[in-house]
Formats: sequence, structure tokens, C-alpha cells
Amino acid sequence: MKYRYFWIILLVLPALSHSQLALEFDINQQPASSNPFALTAFDGRLFVCASDGLVGNELWIYDPATDEFELQANIRPYELGSDPQGFTEYDGKLFFSANDGSLGRELWTYDPVLDTAYLVADIRAGSSSSSPNWFTVYNGKLFFSAERSGDGVELWQYDAATDEASMAVDIVPG
Repeated sequence: MKYRYFWIILLVLPALSHSQLALEFDINQQPASSNPFALTAFDGRLFVCASDGLVGNELWIYDPATDEFELQANIRPYELGSDPQGFTEYDGKLFFSANDGSLGRELWTYDPVLDTAYLVADIRAGSSSSSPNWFTVYNGKLFFSAERSGDGVELWQYDAATDEASMAVDIVPG
């Protein structure tokens, strides 16, 4: 068995040594990293959370038709960034959590028809975050965990047919 791995490595290593990595796009023109993460393919484009050094981590889109990256949404202006996370496709839109700086981390969506991102639900009213997380689509609804005052972290759902977010079940009451 050891010899099999040896021969595989011996055959593959030379091919890899001729490969070269190239910087395709440099979102951040400052002398720092754009720190891209949460890369998600949606609507024929690539969505990514990154920073250009002028705004914090925000929603960027790479469009192969134009071969360009552009800032789609500056949800939390200036250098702080909204730090969008959990990109999940549902009902022809891209859902995620983001922090706008005044309502905390809440449920947001990007609508490709309107070409805009907007707040879907302020689950934990006020400036505290509900921190929606662990998005999944099931039975025609978007399910996720979120926290609301008095309920703790519970299972929530968003129904595109009614355009409402509601607690799916209070697993541990109180």
C-alpha cells in the first residue's frame, strides 16, 4: 500500500510543480488583503463577502459577462462592514444574515430582479441581533436558527408566499 501512494505522489507531483497560481482580481487596492470568504454561485454570478479597504466586509459580485467585481451592497457604511454570512438560495433570491449597525445582525436578501439587497425581517426588534444562522431550504420554506428576546435561540422559518418570518417551533420554551 505504501508503494502505491509513493507512485501516485511521484506521478502527480511533477504535474503540480508546473501549475501556477495567478491573482485573478484584487478587490482591495490598498496594501492589505480583501479577505474574501463565503463564495457562493448564484444567478450565473459569484457572490462573495470581501473588503476593498475602504468599506468593511460587504457583499461583492463577480459577473463573468463583464469580467468584473463590483460592490453590490454597502449595508453598513464606512469601514465597519455588515459582514454578510450564510448565503443560501431560496425562491430565486439569495438570503443571508448581515449587521447594518443599527438593527444588529438580521435576515437580509439579495433580489436579482431588483438588483438590490434589503432587510427581510428584524426578528429581534431594536439594536440587538437575532443572529440568523444555519440556513436550509425545506418543504418550500427557508429554515434557520435565530434568537429573539425571551425565547432564546430557536428554529425559525421564512415563507416567501406570505413574506413573513416566524418561529417554526419553540423547542425549549422560555
